[in-house]
Amino acid sequence: MSSKPTNPAITQIAKAASGASASVFVPVSKAPGSTISCSLVDGALGSAFSELSVATETGGCRVSWANSGRNAQDKAPVTLRVTSGAIYTDTDFILEISNAAPGSPPTTVVTSNGQTVAQGTTLTFAVGNPYTVTFTSTDPDAGALITAQLVGVLPSGATLTNVGPAGSPLVSTFTWTPTTPNQLGTVQLLVSDETNKQDKAGNIGTASFTVTITDTTKPDVTVPSDITAEADTLGGRVVTFSSSSADITDADTTKPDVTVPSDITAEADTLGGRVVNYTPLPSATDINDGAITPSCSVASGSKFAVGSTTVTCTAKDKAGNIGTASFTVTITDTTKPDVTVPSDITAEADTLGGRVVTFSSSSADITDADTTKPDVTVPSDITAEADTLGGRVVTFSSSSADITDADTTKPDVTVPSDITAEADTLGGRVVTFSSSSADITDADTTKPDVTVPSDITAEADTLGGRVVTFSSSSADITDADTTKPDVTVPSDITAEADTLGGRVVTFSSSSADITDADVTPPTFPNGPPADITLEALSAAGAPATITAPAAADTEDAAPAVVCERKDDGKALTDLFPLGATVVTCTATDRNNNAASVTFMVTVAACAFGGFRPPVENPAQVNLVSTQQNLPLKWSMGGYWGMNIFAPGYPRLVAVNCGTFADPDVPTDVPTDATVTNALKYDTTEGRYMLGYSLKGRTVINTCYQLQLQFTTCPGRTFLALVQAVRNK
Repeated sequence: MSSKPTNPAITQIAKAASGASASVFVPVSKAPGSTISCSLVDGALGSAFSELSVATETGGCRVSWANSGRNAQDKAPVTLRVTSGAIYTDTDFILEISNAAPGSPPTTVVTSNGQTVAQGTTLTFAVGNPYTVTFTSTDPDAGALITAQLVGVLPSGATLTNVGPAGSPLVSTFTWTPTTPNQLGTVQLLVSDETNKQDKAGNIGTASFTVTITDTTKPDVTVPSDITAEADTLGGRVVTFSSSSADITDADTTKPDVTVPSDITAEADTLGGRVVNYTPLPSATDINDGAITPSCSVASGSKFAVGSTTVTCTAKDKAGNIGTASFTVTITDTTKPDVTVPSDITAEADTLGGRVVTFSSSSADITDADTTKPDVTVPSDITAEADTLGGRVVTFSSSSADITDADTTKPDVTVPSDITAEADTLGGRVVTFSSSSADITDADTTKPDVTVPSDITAEADTLGGRVVTFSSSSADITDADTTKPDVTVPSDITAEADTLGGRVVTFSSSSADITDADVTPPTFPNGPPADITLEALSAAGAPATITAPAAADTEDAAPAVVCERKDDGKALTDLFPLGATVVTCTATDRNNNAASVTFMVTVAACAFGGFRPPVENPAQVNLVSTQQNLPLKWSMGGYWGMNIFAPGYPRLVAVNCGTFADPDVPTDVPTDATVTNALKYDTTEGRYMLGYSLKGRTVINTCYQLQLQFTTCPGRTFLALVQAVRNK
């Protein structure tokens, strides 16, 4: 891009002797390894002046003017074109003949290791060795005050000291210890006499050398011991072995730096524990690869059980270096179960054995991961009269109670003789007899004093024993089953109580040590659903179709699966907003064992239509002035509000002019935070507009990437390529 300058620079030039030419030197910075050529062209100031000529020299262009027939203050317009490959830059300025008398230009001698270095000589430096190069500048004019000015930038880690202004001679020193091989660059100084305006007009001394960096350290190669093998084919034998090598300059041994949140402690809020979202999200950076997304042993948005879980996040760079960092997520359960019991109950016995007492109690606890007996308040001790021969059935649903079955009076009865009978059912045997009295409780261990018939012995005739009929006035009942059944039972069963009163355990055997269970949560055989990425329909977001994942369970053929948006609490049928939303799907079996998986629904607006004229899109390069205001215009498929720029954007990043790729400097050009105040939206043409000022952000003869990132399209960067070719 170019525009006619409104105030072109004026450069002083001496008046030449008769038949000769005076000249000025224009320094040019170029990319390492590139070449330039200089020419004069018709430009914004008019046609090329016939008395002018130009020559390409090391470090820049020398413009000459055959002006011996001209007078002081006469002027000549100049449009200087500098070409490098397929890219050229035009610079407009005016030459004016000065009134000062000619003076002698300064001269500079370059030395390295005590040897004089000719202009443009290539010096070869080895990695890791220190080097010193001196520039000794002298000026024959009396009282000369000399200044040395660096053209371009120094290599990383290099220094240049004593550049004046100072009297003649001026000794400037370049020092450097290279750390990276295969570099190529030029170090050039422009030396001028500050007390002689004529020197400023063109008699400027230059001195330069080119640097190439070599790697002189041989790689360290490890090979196996000598191998001797018998040929096994006509041609010999295939021999397999391993070897390794390492080179000190090729190695990236620095691990990525992984950043994780501080340890997290949270109270359980569901049956299975609690879903925890990490804030901030773990991140990683590498000195060579930049930003890396780490992977964590437990993802953000997962459900954590009660207790402490260590989360380890790992990042791996392209060189295979692995960085890790860990933090702890602790889920606590400090909430006691809420138990409700009735008041103390007193009731009169209404049968021979006492009275059936019915009451209700309830309990609730927010987690199933608490295996410690809760400290609860239970109803007062219950005293009830036995209402059957075996005692009394007492029903309650409390976790603890002191139950006293009271019957302290021994009956005085007459009974038949002792009865012995084989059990004929699983529970023993029903024995029928008549008596005038009976002991009504199972807490009576004193045998009654009675008269009974002789002992009765009978073989069991059913699985539960045998029915025996006899008559007596009283009896002491002994149900005899002396033959143990030979049965196969399941393994011991252990189960967590699922109600306040315990747990119902079902099994199919005649005998077992009952301690039972299903404590295994459902699983997701196909894993969590894949993350979903959607293009926004409007600033409100986009709809998403959510399909619950299939779940399986060892005890429940069809565990229920429910998906929900826990972060914002909205229904799955509501629009998903711009950005990422966590969806949690929870499967619960009939025994209330639960498991969850999560996935992300990301809504983005990335329909960037490119920059509109006059700004060109890559791979075209926009040629600009350092004082220019770039008129940026672009469409995004709709209006997304005015707060669309991601933090730190738009920004300029200095880059290599040869490739416009990797940045030459590690620090981005500072971004004016007020630039977004100038953002506008044209509703007629459906586009955004921004006047982006380059003033104070750019340096002449430097290339940049102008980068935009939007909050509506995380992680995507949109570019315009910019080269500053003039100051005005």
